[in-house]
Amino acid sequence: AVIRLDPAADVPQLNQGANKVVFTCSPQTCYDFNWSFYWIYSFTIRVYYKPSLPHPQGKITAPLPGSVIGDRPLITVAASAKAGIKQIEVIGWYTDFDWDGNGVFPGWQYQTRYGTLYHHVGTSTCAPYDIAWNNGWIPDQSDIKLVARITDGTGLTYLTPVVEGLKLERASRSVKMYPAFDVPEKFGVRVGDLMSCKIDIPDDISKAKKARLFVSTWSAAHADYFGLNGKLLAERLGAVHDYSYDNVEIPLNALKTGTNIFYIQAATNHHALEVNWPGPVIMVEFPR
Repeated sequence: AVIRLDPAADVPQLNQGANKVVFTCSPQTCYDFNWSFYWIYSFTIRVYYKPSLPHPQGKITAPLPGSVIGDRPLITVAASAKAGIKQIEVIGWYTDFDWDGNGVFPGWQYQTRYGTLYHHVGTSTCAPYDIAWNNGWIPDQSDIKLVARITDGTGLTYLTPVVEGLKLERASRSVKMYPAFDVPEKFGVRVGDLMSCKIDIPDDISKAKKARLFVSTWSAAHADYFGLNGKLLAERLGAVHDYSYDNVEIPLNALKTGTNIFYIQAATNHHALEVNWPGPVIMVEFPR
């Protein structure tokens, strides 16, 4: 299933005061069972103002452009606002698990749920605005970018200049990411169905120290089996009738160099366990 959790569209008109927003659903375009629907938990309307409007000020002061960062780097933001600072959120551009489900792994990494950011670098609500980035399972890479969202006491948000050219390199370990392929277009199971996809690991897995599987699901609490190469990883994850992002430890003896097979199965008579596009990824830690 392809679930875009943060789709965006232009709003042609807003009125001063109350506005009415209506969502409609067209007929299904594939796998028709005559019951087209989608669920909306919340939405956010963003209004963009001209730079001439008084707004918060600030910038990321560390790390500097072109720096090499390691595990848990400290991101420092200098900020000021006449209305006071409500919060500062740092967002990164880098390659990671595909949080927004568009099939593109490099990008600005974050999710919005009920107006709150998740899966971003971090948030600070009081000075000094230092954020320790919990980047332990982000793969090694170069050309990382960072930007800060400074929100003042009125709710007005300002985006700082982007810090570019950062390189993530650990001194004693390395993290690599392996995405799935041969992912079924309709990756959902119920009433005993079993489905799978493949994940290639070209590196020597005998040298691995740790591994985890990252997966986005819908109604995964209806599952009975998440497995890899015939070994059970979890019986169920996530929630019922809701999406979830989970990661589970992979026993190293369940991995192999070459093609690995990821399986899902569910006996439920209710909503199917669905794995969202573009499928799971395996993250592996190696010694450097």
